[in-house]
Amino acid sequence: MFKKIYLALLLVALASAQTDFEIATKKYLQDVNSKKAASLYEKSCKSDKNAVSCYMAASIKSLAIYDQDSADVQPEILSQTLALYKNACELGYARGCEAAGDLYDAPTLQDETGADETGGENSAEFYEKACETKNAEACLRIAKKYDAAAKFTDALKYYKLACEAGEGEGCYNAADIYESGDATPKNDAQAAKFYDLACQNGFNRGCVKFKKLSK
Repeated sequence: MFKKIYLALLLVALASAQTDFEIATKKYLQDVNSKKAASLYEKSCKSDKNAVSCYMAASIKSLAIYDQDSADVQPEILSQTLALYKNACELGYARGCEAAGDLYDAPTLQDETGADETGGENSAEFYEKACETKNAEACLRIAKKYDAAAKFTDALKYYKLACEAGEGEGCYNAADIYESGDATPKNDAQAAKFYDLACQNGFNRGCVKFKKLSK
């Protein structure tokens, strides 16, 4: 009898010893819109400095950025979501950096975030931070921003980083810059190299261009 009581007390103690992150994750798996999960993730983010908790709290909150009835942006929720993604980024979680950049880049949110073409904090710094951790998608996005702004030297740098991280489109676009000579003297050998890498990384247009340059 005593052994059963002891085991029961032990189970209770173990259950109560669960971290906020673990409890939040269980609730999230039961309901992805769980406000309780978001609250516990946020608590873990602040008290435990858990980067994944910050990201998860932000992800849940992001589902409510737009009002379900009016589709209007909810500024307070947007602000909270962005702050949590930034926290995740500052704690070294690359997906948090990328998500913060995505919020700044979202056309329907730029009035609220203060991001625009003329000034204010913008997505570039967050994509760059994510790219530093070999996040291929973030490298590609910052490269495209530089490319669109005709900053081809910077674009080439980040296209090559995206390529190194396995993003075929990054390889292809780096090759295109080498072939056109926009940011560097025209170099067909380098262009062929990166078209081949694009092909190897599953970007089929790279295969076509590589064959043409290899003739």
